[in-house]
Amino acid sequence: MKTKIWLSIVFVIAALAALPLSAQNFPTTNGNDGPVASFGAFWILVDPPYQPLFAGCPAYNPATHILQSGNLYDNVTTVMGHSKGIKESPGEHGAAVPVGLPPITVRDAGLVVPPSFSPILPNSDEVHTVIRHLNLTTYPPVAFPNQARVRAGECYNSTSCSPVSPPPPNRVSGGEVVSNHSPAGSPPDFPARSYFNVFAQMDIPACGSFPGATIFNQDPLLVHAPSIGGFPPSGVVYMHDSSSAVGVRFLNGGPKWKKNQRLGCVILAGHGIIPTFRRAAALENAPTVEPVAFQKEKELEKEKAQQRYGETRPEKPGKEEVDREAERFQQHMKGEFDREGGRHKDCGPKGKDD
Repeated sequence: MKTKIWLSIVFVIAALAALPLSAQNFPTTNGNDGPVASFGAFWILVDPPYQPLFAGCPAYNPATHILQSGNLYDNVTTVMGHSKGIKESPGEHGAAVPVGLPPITVRDAGLVVPPSFSPILPNSDEVHTVIRHLNLTTYPPVAFPNQARVRAGECYNSTSCSPVSPPPPNRVSGGEVVSNHSPAGSPPDFPARSYFNVFAQMDIPACGSFPGATIFNQDPLLVHAPSIGGFPPSGVVYMHDSSSAVGVRFLNGGPKWKKNQRLGCVILAGHGIIPTFRRAAALENAPTVEPVAFQKEKELEKEKAQQRYGETRPEKPGKEEVDREAERFQQHMKGEFDREGGRHKDCGPKGKDD
């Protein structure tokens, strides 16, 4: 009998204090939210054929067969986009809605609404959303060959995150924000509920006998939050819908696997824009223990994102603040794993998408 897998993805989304929340109604034009700094992490339950490869890997638990990424950090380059406010209607489902700047098309017809998401009533006020730029890497930073990464949006195809190489249309991480106000279509628009269909590539470094590989999810990770207060969403936890299970496959062939074979399944993952930073001006030029090469790489990446989206440069978090938030994020994710991780005994039979 097929084992039911509970896949829990947590998105803790909150803005830097320097980025104000929007008004109580949805925007009248499409735009971007960010760039901002964010953390992420993932846990993968490894399928039996590949478990021996991870023997001796510090990130792998041989008793549970779980591979853990540890904290991942995107230093002020995370960008999300939103459309202008629109109305829920049958004619809108196939319409090409421009999201963010430059615009990316997100259609209702191409989105999967999480089963536990409250039904969207006719005439409801809504906006379409998209993850434009996400490039999370190991934190505290390590040398490039040892970095784990999670990449989405224009970073999906490459760590260079080039806007000239966007993800395929079926790998765009789109979603919706729908007003919770009653009756449907009446102001104010916030608070509102939100969901995303997330498509990502994860780079797993060499560890134990595993030589390293890039994996991806064929089906979307469905994440949602019942209530957000504005853009960017502040203090919100996005949870993966527990009624669905999503495997992760190898992007390319390797010494012990073929292209598109399943490595296992993500049993827990999370992403959070740093929620409570209030940085003293004195910390702007504070000394850092990050390798010089890592500092230059991140600074260049951040500047490219700001030039690309025409955003005002946000305040850069100081290392003490980043470390403090990293600890909070790690504790939060450990609590989620302790609550959810014990449910995952195997990834179930391999279906047509695994």
